[in-house]
Amino acid sequence: NLQNTNVSKVINLCEGSSDSYLPDIIRDHPKYICQTGYSRLTYKTAFEYSNEHLSGEIIGLINTDIMLAEDFRLADLQKVLNEKVVIANARHEINLANGSVFLDENFKRMFHANTQDAWFYKSPINADNVDFELGLVGCDNAIAHRLQAAGYIVYNMPERFKIIHVDNLRGKNSGNFGGFHKENES
Repeated sequence: NLQNTNVSKVINLCEGSSDSYLPDIIRDHPKYICQTGYSRLTYKTAFEYSNEHLSGEIIGLINTDIMLAEDFRLADLQKVLNEKVVIANARHEINLANGSVFLDENFKRMFHANTQDAWFYKSPINADNVDFELGLVGCDNAIAHRLQAAGYIVYNMPERFKIIHVDNLRGKNSGNFGGFHKENES
């Protein structure tokens, strides 16, 4: 995302007092900003930060294993977003062996109900009962529900605004998704 021309900056709300766990190539990048002193990221924290520091800007709240596609349509996103529209976007997968990008057929059968890994909105954004962590099972649907209850129109447009899931370490996919989360609950 640091190399993507559609991204103006990447703000990391770092857990603790340092981002020393990241390689220098990330920490030294001119688009990278580390804000220290945070706990595990919640939607509430992300919304409060963007409301206070990035008002009027288009925000991409994006999971760390997600990258925007090279051909991400930022100009179209700017036309779609207004004060009451949020894009809760499902991810594409990547085959690291051949570089092909695709929507997972198993997730597709579930209308990508569990694969929203990026939320795009125009700041400020306000919703109640959003003080829960990103990445928890069911958080995608929970945040969409809270946003709708707050009067936002929430769209999932994975073909129009392509994001790519890059998980070459854990190997999580639609075939082992349920078991993966059950095993990692503790």
